[in-house]
Amino acid sequence: NINKPILGICFGFELIAHIYKSELTRSKEKEKGILDLEIIQDDPIFKNISNLKVYESHRWIVENVGEDLLALAKSEDGIEAIKHKNRPIYGVQFHPEMFTDHTCGQIIIKNFLAQI
Repeated sequence: NINKPILGICFGFELIAHIYKSELTRSKEKEKGILDLEIIQDDPIFKNISNLKVYESHRWIVENVGEDLLALAKSEDGIEAIKHKNRPIYGVQFHPEMFTDHTCGQIIIKNFLAQI
């Protein structure tokens, strides 16, 4: 039972979602590009972010999260950020490490390291 913070990015997000019994579906086309997301659950990972702009590149979509997870942000395609209800496990479908001059990715990573 590890209680170290985990941040799953892209495939890591999908893996966390799958392990905790979320509903994943394969999209017909690859999602790619900079996108605005809607924050649906306030969380320390979004501290100092008013407009959640991220870079995406993936083929899988999470439509519903399992009972152990909370959905934190979404796009028109599905859920884009999750966290475990009782453990320091986070997942983001997008790539916070890419195009940091055009997205909020660097703030998200800093928030994770400082807050979580």
